[in-house]
Amino acid sequence: MLYVKIARAHDICGDGPNRPTDIQFKNNLNDHKKKREKKSESQNKITSNQSSVQSSNPNPTKSEAVSPIPTPTYPTGGLWTIITTTTISAPLKDVLEPILVTTFHHRMKRDGPTSGTASDHIVVAIDKIEKEGRQGWSIVWKTMGIPGEDWTMRAERLQELFETTLEDGSLHTEYKTWGTFGGPVAYLLSWMGTKNDIVDRFEDWAEGLRKHAEAIQQ
Repeated sequence: MLYVKIARAHDICGDGPNRPTDIQFKNNLNDHKKKREKKSESQNKITSNQSSVQSSNPNPTKSEAVSPIPTPTYPTGGLWTIITTTTISAPLKDVLEPILVTTFHHRMKRDGPTSGTASDHIVVAIDKIEKEGRQGWSIVWKTMGIPGEDWTMRAERLQELFETTLEDGSLHTEYKTWGTFGGPVAYLLSWMGTKNDIVDRFEDWAEGLRKHAEAIQQ
């Protein structure tokens, strides 16, 4: 960085016997300022365009790791929870169908290989719920087939869906899912940093669900 600053100073001032006059110096300085201002304006325009694209997305999907949230099967003993939310421009019925498919092949990295073994989830509860005067559905998955079962890792996932009608009459579904993890393997996943990958995969799941349901309407 120091070298860059020195080089720019020489560009403006010159050196040795070819050092510019005061007038030339002022002109060089003004030209340099204009170049820097033009470059700054260009960078600001790029940043503004990026922000505009992000803010124009009507269905932002957010995923994060939080303190453990109780689940029906494991009200205590969780170590951490991953929670993801999104808004889907589709009616509830189009969102429900893929959620009831509970056998998956996992991919820990977005561009990584798909696991060779399937992960099974059993639907342990489907309940009609009400929150803030709105009717919705809650679906609970429990992960099955983990070696050592509950002794090694306890994992359960809830999904809540609420259908809303917009002013133009279109139906949207507000989707929230969270998974709580506990047991020795959950400690290991956190220590290895794999928990962060799971955060990303929860977000991928919600985005995939959103795109699938919205494609049905097209």
